[in-house]
Amino acid sequence: MKEKIPDRLISLDAFRGITMILLVSTGFGLAELKDFPYWNELAMQFTHAQWEGLHFWDLVQPFFMFIVGVAMPFSLSKRLRQGQSDREIFWHVVQRSLILIFLGVVIIKGVQLMKGTPSLTNVLTHIGITYFLTFLILRKPLKVQIGVSLAILLIYDLAFRFVPLPYEAGPWQQAQNLGSHIDMLLGFEFNEGGWVTINALSTAAHTMWGAICGWILLSDRNEKRKLIFLVAAGVIVLFAGFILSPVTPIIKRIATSTFVLVSGGWCLLTLAFLYWLVDMKGYKSWTFFVNIVGMNSIFIYMFDILLNGWLLDFLSIYTEPLLGGLNVGSIIITINLALLVKWYICYWMYKHKLFIKV
Repeated sequence: MKEKIPDRLISLDAFRGITMILLVSTGFGLAELKDFPYWNELAMQFTHAQWEGLHFWDLVQPFFMFIVGVAMPFSLSKRLRQGQSDREIFWHVVQRSLILIFLGVVIIKGVQLMKGTPSLTNVLTHIGITYFLTFLILRKPLKVQIGVSLAILLIYDLAFRFVPLPYEAGPWQQAQNLGSHIDMLLGFEFNEGGWVTINALSTAAHTMWGAICGWILLSDRNEKRKLIFLVAAGVIVLFAGFILSPVTPIIKRIATSTFVLVSGGWCLLTLAFLYWLVDMKGYKSWTFFVNIVGMNSIFIYMFDILLNGWLLDFLSIYTEPLLGGLNVGSIIITINLALLVKWYICYWMYKHKLFIKV
């Protein structure tokens, strides 16, 4: 495939920024409205589905993993133009994967590690795994990349169905499935919410599909053909997931094949919309606000995981007296004030040219 190196894919930067704002927003506090009749449906969209089903909030992590994949062909092409050898690029990928896994396991989940029950369910850990798996096929023909991603989903689905387990329940039961059983055998932390480590394998498809889109966007196809590919692929994958859902339920916490398909479809369609809006139509001015956060994505994610609780407690010292004590309104305002503080930290880092990369 011929390559046409664009100056910058601004829509990708915008997608990354939007995703990071969502990740550190604490759902804008909207989940607090769950007990209000007129707001209940909206509030539920900003929480994870308890088990089966799909909420908007279930798409945020797939967005993050998909974006990592889209950026990979651009990064690889840049390194090759700079004259880096295959060996240098490979070791850069290994190093980056290990750092991401380290941040997820040791820094974010350090308490569980010290207890002797490590956890590999953090998004950074999963990105470290899926990033490396995607790199292994990154320079293969696109048909091979598509085939590998679909094969992973098929094998994952069959494994959940047919690997014998000491449970009488079916393959998709919470805490009694292949994923939770493997975590138990490996001595990993028992997750009461039903999250499992091996969903990093099926969700590798998100990163692989992102990389495929990256190659398409990097190619010499005209913009209209690129957009048609993104929309068509998104619709096909999305409907495939819904059509298969009576056979394999949509469950994010174990990342069933149908969940990966449906969420992957939304990733593709969101990228298509932003590509059309920003790169094709030229509506770029608004992207600065979100790009500020995307430029320091790992930093602000770590800040949110480690310090957001402290920040909310600090701000509530001032907001609760002003807003009449602890109530839904004060909680929502405090959460969004915290988001503004995090945005300003990113803005300050941007102004001082501080960019923390992994």
